[in-house]
Amino acid sequence: MKKSQTGLTILELLVTVAILGIIAAISLPNYGSMLASDRTENFVDEFSRTIKYARATASTSDEFVVICPIEIPENGGPCTNDWSKNPIVAFVDTDRNNTLDGANELTLRVMTIPSEQDIVEQEAGNGSIAIDGQGRLAQQQPHQFVICANGKNNYTSAIQVSVSGNTWKLGKGALTCSSI
Repeated sequence: MKKSQTGLTILELLVTVAILGIIAAISLPNYGSMLASDRTENFVDEFSRTIKYARATASTSDEFVVICPIEIPENGGPCTNDWSKNPIVAFVDTDRNNTLDGANELTLRVMTIPSEQDIVEQEAGNGSIAIDGQGRLAQQQPHQFVICANGKNNYTSAIQVSVSGNTWKLGKGALTCSSI
């Protein structure tokens, strides 16, 4: 009587590994683009939450709150216009000078840019976002921001802040980075 053998031959194993390799080669490039797209969406979501939190703080405490990039938030300092390189800080600006005055003013939240290759640009508005005690923008001008993943316009996401202080996600591809 002949014994039956179970298991895989080396040929069957090699064919299976080859098929898995082909599937992986097809799917990996798509995975990278998905990560870049998700990174821009997550940044816009976090930026929106930061603005909403700053607005809620301004209106409940009747304080002046500013959101802007600051070179070294731990040391305080003036707001800059470089939204791509510097951390974005939300803080209570008691003296209304667009400067985080260290221990004298409360830092609400600090955001960093997800990747060094990503670009964040302010497409509308000028400089910092200042929110008054009623939750409205003190400058009376709307702001728009766009983030471009990996410094390219392939994967962008945008947000708008209205004069009333409300935020809207403009969605993927709605704006592009002009510096590219």
